[in-house]
Amino acid sequence: MANDFDPQGGTLETGVEQQPEATLLGGAEPAQAGVAQSPSSNTPWWESLPDELKNEPTVRKYTSVEEAIKGLVNASKLIGKEKVPIPKPDSPQEEWDLFYRAIGRPDTPDGYDVKIEGADEEILNEFKQFAHQKGLTKQQVEALGEFWNNLQQKSTEMLEQQIEQLRETALTELQKEWGKDFDKELEVARRAVQALADEETMELLNAGLGNDPRVIRLFNKVGKMLGEDTLSALPAMSGHSADAKAELAKLKTDPEFIQALQDPMNPAHEEAVKKFKRLHELAFGS
Repeated sequence: MANDFDPQGGTLETGVEQQPEATLLGGAEPAQAGVAQSPSSNTPWWESLPDELKNEPTVRKYTSVEEAIKGLVNASKLIGKEKVPIPKPDSPQEEWDLFYRAIGRPDTPDGYDVKIEGADEEILNEFKQFAHQKGLTKQQVEALGEFWNNLQQKSTEMLEQQIEQLRETALTELQKEWGKDFDKELEVARRAVQALADEETMELLNAGLGNDPRVIRLFNKVGKMLGEDTLSALPAMSGHSADAKAELAKLKTDPEFIQALQDPMNPAHEEAVKKFKRLHELAFGS
């Protein structure tokens, strides 16, 4: 609507407020009444909050409104859940017990359901008490038990492999040296061992010396010094070999012996290892 012309050289007011023209450089849009101006991009988002809120460190740790809302949602999810603070190194035992219980430690050592093959009951109870004192969870103790069982199985397998490897090495070396007389020369050494070796000497031989070619040569020479008549009066090792193999087969079906053989914590472990080595030598030779 055009303004009415004033004869005195002006225009008549029409009731519409006149706005300044924008400059060529793009003047700002006029502000609308009743609409708050947005703060500068450098102004923290919490400045528009009341003083008691914007001065809170919890509020100021968020860099945007979106982060603050996410934090509120996450906090609301934790409401109602049991929360236990992590004790300090010098905290009283009561606080540590509360923390241990919260992460999964049983109330008593008997609460651990751990199975260690062949373990002595007394030693196993001591282990449970130690684990409980250190705050281990049920899952951790059960994992340790599984690891130990696997380790003992591997140890037994390695022991058998080492004995067999030493035996094969000795056989190969002596076969080259004795040639076609190998069986005869080895039998002389075996009978000499049977005639002269006491229990202590047999333990040393079963511990590995019996597979040393130097030791076998020594007993071979001693056997020849004893003479054929003396050696012939002794029972041949072949019968002992069959008995030893039968005894080994029997022991493999004995759970108590297998447990004692595999578990170093078992009081009968040392005796079981000695017996195993002694029978192995009798069954398969030094």
